Amino acid sequence: MPATRSESLSLSQAASIVLDITGHRPNPATLYRMAMQNRLEHHRFGRRILTSREAVLRLIESFHAPKAAPTAPPQPRADVAQAGAEAAARIARSEV
Repeated sequence: MPATRSESLSLSQAASIVLDITGHRPNPATLYRMAMQNRLEHHRFGRRILTSREAVLRLIESFHAPKAAPTAPPQPRADVAQAGAEAAARIARSEV
């Protein structure tokens, strides 16, 4: 739902909200970059970019969400390993 004018915040105001919650005030340019990467919900009004307190809270929560369990590293393909071994053997025979 779009933010109404009364609940809209500039990126500087949003940075102050982050300061109140986390104790760290990001540069408004950081919030701008996150908005352009669609990580922060925002609305454009001319050249101004506005967001809402709820969107800032969701952004902060996304940083503190549990990370996915690491996956096992991919297993080497047998055909590629065999081709590499054959190429190494050809090189060894040609150098001797």
